[in-house]
Amino acid sequence: LTALLRHDLYPDRPRCCSPPHGMAAAASGSLGPVEGMDLRRQAAIAKGGLTDHRLEAVVLKNPDFDLDQTIFKTLEGFIPRLVMKKDLAVKPFWHDVAVQRITAAYSRIERPHAIDTDLHEFMMNECNFSMEHADGSFMDHLTFCRDYCQVHFKPHSPRVLLIHSILGVGTNYFPMEAAKIPQLAALLTPHEMKHTEAFPSILRLILSWKLLDELAGKLGSVDKLKSIKFHRVIDNQDLELDAEEFWVQMNYQMIHLLDFAPTADWESGAPVVFQCCLGVYDFLTKAGQLRASVAIQPVHMAGFMHTLKRRIGVRVLAKYSAQIGHSLDYELRWDDSSRL
Repeated sequence: LTALLRHDLYPDRPRCCSPPHGMAAAASGSLGPVEGMDLRRQAAIAKGGLTDHRLEAVVLKNPDFDLDQTIFKTLEGFIPRLVMKKDLAVKPFWHDVAVQRITAAYSRIERPHAIDTDLHEFMMNECNFSMEHADGSFMDHLTFCRDYCQVHFKPHSPRVLLIHSILGVGTNYFPMEAAKIPQLAALLTPHEMKHTEAFPSILRLILSWKLLDELAGKLGSVDKLKSIKFHRVIDNQDLELDAEEFWVQMNYQMIHLLDFAPTADWESGAPVVFQCCLGVYDFLTKAGQLRASVAIQPVHMAGFMHTLKRRIGVRVLAKYSAQIGHSLDYELRWDDSSRL
């Protein structure tokens, strides 16, 4: 199995990281209008969705990547770590024409509002967002989610996505202690706090695929949904969202998952989180509840690697929740008149 994985994960891929002729290293994207926003993220915000950039970028191995410096350092098991490293240990090189096109389009996007001073100080002084994320720093990821929301999900607060991970990420990394929850709540509106504390829990339910599979089987009755009950990740406390809050939350999740799209070559063993991104997009579209402005280029995913990654992801997630006493149980409540 290991030999098969190595062949499937690294098929004849060049071992150097020198940019091909006429291509610019990924760092070139940092010369855009906002320092730190890479080209992949700039392109997503400018377009309002995702594109497979296989004709505009070449993705090579990054020999300097260290999984233990990221939020995935707690991942256990040789095969899960091998798969995760394959997905993350890469570096894109962009064609010069693509660099010019994307940065020009991004420069026309409205600039985000500054972070409130009190919230910014709380994040910097009371929390720890110093870990690396899947692509760049944790703050790079949070900033992208916030900026995309501000441009493409205007009716709702982008601050939710700026702090969506503050009460825990999927790998049991907690930027903030549970004891500081009252301090956080004092800095947010009730709407923002409700979605912020729900975010890590709903994300885990999505990554487990149980919630998506159940909802996909009841597409004809989603208008009868009354609420969902679940457990807060950081302390397993019971939480509940009504139907309207749930649809808003799912659109927050949709925006967040966009940041896990590979730069190019989507069909060659896409990461499990990107598979969830496509699953949420498909469900919200079919349910008529895709409220954020999101467009994703059609992609077909099938085969051994996609199935393997999904199975590994489900097992790993269950293990992480078990380690902290977090229940992945949930309950969808429906209108009594619905027949499901």
